[in-house]
Amino acid sequence: MKVIVLGLAVVFGSACSAQTKAPATTHPTKTPLSQCRADLQDAQKARDGWADLNTQLEARNKELESQSKELEAKNAEITQKDEAIKKAAGELLRNDQVVYPAAAKLFDDYNALVLKYNSLLSAAQTLQFQVNAANSRQQRINNALAIYSAMPKYAPPQTINLQVTNCNALPALCVH
Repeated sequence: MKVIVLGLAVVFGSACSAQTKAPATTHPTKTPLSQCRADLQDAQKARDGWADLNTQLEARNKELESQSKELEAKNAEITQKDEAIKKAAGELLRNDQVVYPAAAKLFDDYNALVLKYNSLLSAAQTLQFQVNAANSRQQRINNALAIYSAMPKYAPPQTINLQVTNCNALPALCVH
C-alpha cells in the first residue's frame, strides 16, 4: 500500500513540475551553409556506415563461399559413397539371384527336418508314456507281491478223518 501511495505522489509531483517550468528557448534557425555542412556530415556518417556494412558483407560473402566449397566437397564425397552403395546393391541383387534359390532349398530342407523332428519327438513321447504306464503297472504288481510276501502264511487246518458209524447197529464203536 505504501508503494502505491509513493508511486502516485511521484507521478503527480512530476506532472505539476512540468506545468510550472518555463518553455525552453529555441535555437535560432540554421543558415543554409550550416545546414549544408550538417547534411554533409550526416552523408559522411552514412557513407562510413555503408562502407562498414559493405566490409562486413564482403567478409560474410567470403565465409559463405568457403562454406559452399566445403559443402560441394561433402556433396562430391556423398555422391561417391552413393555410387558405391548403388554398385554394392547391384552386386547384392545379382548375388541374391544366385543365392536365393539355394537358400530357399535350404529353408525347405530345414522345414522338412523340423517336421521329421516333431514327428519323432511325438513318437518318443508316446513310447515314453507307454513305458511309464508299463512301469507303473509293474510297480503295482511288485507292491502287491511285497504285501503278499509280508503277510503271514496261511496254514490250512490239519485234516481230521471223520468216520460216521451207526451207534445203534454197532454200539461197541461208539463212545459216550
